[in-house]
Amino acid sequence: MLVLGAQVLLGFEFSGVFRDGFEHLPLHARYLDGIALLLLIVTVALLITPETYHHIVEIGRDTGRFHQLITRMADCALLPFALSLGLALFIAGESIFGFSAGLAAGVFCVLLALGCWYGLQYLRRLRTGP
Repeated sequence: MLVLGAQVLLGFEFSGVFRDGFEHLPLHARYLDGIALLLLIVTVALLITPETYHHIVEIGRDTGRFHQLITRMADCALLPFALSLGLALFIAGESIFGFSAGLAAGVFCVLLALGCWYGLQYLRRLRTGP
């Protein structure tokens, strides 16, 4: 499910270059759009890795090592995914509301995503143990 969502967002990010108004974005916004695209490519690569590992290394078996790999890859993929979302929100917010509002929206999105994905997990581990 994560792979599908990341692939859909990757498709939107690829199509952003061809949309009306892209050439009118400030130069820094176009570069940031490229960085957001690169971050989404890294996210998809991290999410696809366990499938390849499952077929090649584990020969289709369901092992504990495979489940650990899935967990680690999903954990690692969330960081570039959150950064990419924040950059995309910054670019959209800046073009509509201005630099300060776009920056605030992008930073808020990144902090909210990281807080929900990593912060809540950390608080749960403090309470229940590893």
